[in-house]
Amino acid sequence: MKTKPLPKWAMKKYALLWKKFRQKEFEYENAEQTLQEENPNMTSVLINHLKQNKWIDARINPKDTRKRIYKLEIPSNAVENMTSA
Repeated sequence: MKTKPLPKWAMKKYALLWKKFRQKEFEYENAEQTLQEENPNMTSVLINHLKQNKWIDARINPKDTRKRIYKLEIPSNAVENMTSA
């Protein structure tokens, strides 16, 4: 699972999420509250960007299958996965 580098804007927002959640699982609403975006679509854009680049994992919420539960990749693991063959 090779991670890809994040652009500066996404890395700043990832850092905010990491500071708040670290390895704890969270839902979209928790991310939205943490990021406090003016444009509500930006949280979705960020989460999709993080998923595509392997900086976040998502799974279906067993209590409500319409929702997802997210867990951030540990930053050192993500960086290491960028450089591994």
